[in-house]
Amino acid sequence: MDGGHRGWWSRSHRNLYARLGTGGRNTREKILELTIAVIDEGGEQAVRTNQLATDAGTTPPTLYHYFGSREGLIEQAQAERFLRSLIDDANYFVDRVAVIETGDELRAVLGEIFSRRDGAERENVRRRRLNAIGAAYARDGLSRRIAEVHNSIVSEATSMSRPGNAR
Repeated sequence: MDGGHRGWWSRSHRNLYARLGTGGRNTREKILELTIAVIDEGGEQAVRTNQLATDAGTTPPTLYHYFGSREGLIEQAQAERFLRSLIDDANYFVDRVAVIETGDELRAVLGEIFSRRDGAERENVRRRRLNAIGAAYARDGLSRRIAEVHNSIVSEATSMSRPGNAR
């Protein structure tokens, strides 16, 4: 298998992160990571900005500087949760499609991809994705961010899976 395409998202996500306003491993990212963990464990209602700031080793004003508000923080965290729920699937898709040479192989790989996607071991990933989408229902900004993330991943995965593309 050609390993050059493996993990394409880990290389190309930097551009999307830049557009979404996320940077390297810093205070902002620590706050975001902690918020994601809190939402995963207790839902949005468990997000406490003062506690998150303390846990990240910073102050509430810094948190508000980066995210504007508690709502802004939750929107960023939900968008990131959605992004992460798709990355593994996208990488798996690109890896599998890259080696297809016949129609029979394509059918077999598609069956494998759908079986994997619907498997019990992926329940938490599906739950995270659905939770983020549900959170976007009444939030136009989050809805736009999720659409942007989804479209970027689909576009990149599609272009990486086209025959003849450099991987």
